[in-house]
Amino acid sequence: MKLAGKPVAGVTLVTVLVAAVIAWTLWPSPPETRPQEQSVTVLDGPRDDQQVTLDATFFPPAGGGRAPAVLLAHGFGGSKESVREAAVRLAGEGYAVLTWSARGFGRSTGQIALNSPDYEVKDVRQLVDWLARRPEVSLDAAGDPKVGVAGGSYGGAIALMAAAYDGRIDAIVPQITWHDLADALFPEAGGRGPLNGVFKRMWAGLFFSRGGTSPVPGPLRGTPSTGEAPPANAQEVRCGRFLPELCDVYQRIAETGRATPEAIETLRRSSPVSVPGRIKVPTLLLQGTRDSLFPLGHADANARAVAATGAPVAE
Repeated sequence: MKLAGKPVAGVTLVTVLVAAVIAWTLWPSPPETRPQEQSVTVLDGPRDDQQVTLDATFFPPAGGGRAPAVLLAHGFGGSKESVREAAVRLAGEGYAVLTWSARGFGRSTGQIALNSPDYEVKDVRQLVDWLARRPEVSLDAAGDPKVGVAGGSYGGAIALMAAAYDGRIDAIVPQITWHDLADALFPEAGGRGPLNGVFKRMWAGLFFSRGGTSPVPGPLRGTPSTGEAPPANAQEVRCGRFLPELCDVYQRIAETGRATPEAIETLRRSSPVSVPGRIKVPTLLLQGTRDSLFPLGHADANARAVAATGAPVAE
């Protein structure tokens, strides 16, 4: 483990999140908590005029009273059910936990936008608003809950992106995720950038052919999965439940096997590389050493970016 940056008060929350990750696998089952099914309505989109209903579950702290909160995000192809066991354990350890199916996944409405600042990031900001109104959640100030975000892969990226856009988030634990999604899908070792990179056709094909079609519960990282119902229309047949504009970008790439400037701009806007200097909270990065989609270098790049702000970061 490497640690960089100066300690700040928020490091306490990242420490307890790390301890909780260990507890999920090593400790006996915690006291029971009674989960509460929730439907959280949010407004997102470039003009904040798209209404989406997020299927969520709130797990009050088992000990009662007010407690720090954890937003627990799922991997691509998963849903809130993918992280239910972890949420139960965290709540049993005394935290208020909110899980949700991201737009376009599970029973949530909307379409997948790949953790875009205009869509998924705005959704998470409103989930933070929701937590701030809960009597079970500790506050740093009015409207500002004491909250950390954890998740893997797709969920790890939203932890990073949400921290960049919402200063109320106190700590994050992103796992096996990306720094630059364009580089991940179009790697190029010679330094010439993704425009000259090799297209990871298999990974992209899995995402766009099955993305969001009623996923079933799975591991934290998640994999695209078929599920309970067939696609509703021709758009879902082409690209699952992705936004049409993302589907169109993918179709052009699939025909040539090469990245376009439009694709690179879109993918980078949903990546931490697009927000230098804006992730300023204690961060623990967990990454696989032999991951074929998000290599260790992505975690290193995220670590350097966070450390440059002076925030403590470990990987």
